Amino acid sequence: MILVAERIGDAGARGRNDGKARRDDRAGRRGIPGIRQNQRLAGNVERPEPLAAAGEIQAAYASGVAVALNEITREELERKLEGDDDFVLVDALAPMSYAHSHLPSAINLPPEWVDERGPHRIPDHDTEVVVYCTSVTCDSSVQVAERLIELGYRNVRHYAGGKQDWIEAGLPLEGGGLR
Repeated sequence: MILVAERIGDAGARGRNDGKARRDDRAGRRGIPGIRQNQRLAGNVERPEPLAAAGEIQAAYASGVAVALNEITREELERKLEGDDDFVLVDALAPMSYAHSHLPSAINLPPEWVDERGPHRIPDHDTEVVVYCTSVTCDSSVQVAERLIELGYRNVRHYAGGKQDWIEAGLPLEGGGLR
């Protein structure tokens, strides 16, 4: 299989209007070849398989073990929030994104904070934890969920639709960026 790189410009091509991209010599000196627009890339590269079917997300751990995450629907999450169920809702996005907007009562726990702050924020390993991020294409929630499971949390669920699904349903958010 041959891949063709399209619309990949390099820093040297900016500002030129003759349609010719220059090779980034700095990249070549570091042993990293530059890629030009429409350059054929050698190698037998396969397309990645879709993550998983709806309702099931598989997380591949560093140990090579794959685990299916228990998914929660928007409707079920909304009922839990309205019913004051005892659970922890985790926003796995970066702190700036969380500060701008997040689902009601969510705490912020991005992947890089899980080891240090997770046990302090969620001390009981039997607590139900629901993790979300932006949308089905966001990996942060899967990373946080898999790490919580590795740390011994036994009731971790994944809201795959995330903030995008919540907003599209017209449901409220909290945060400093809302007007």
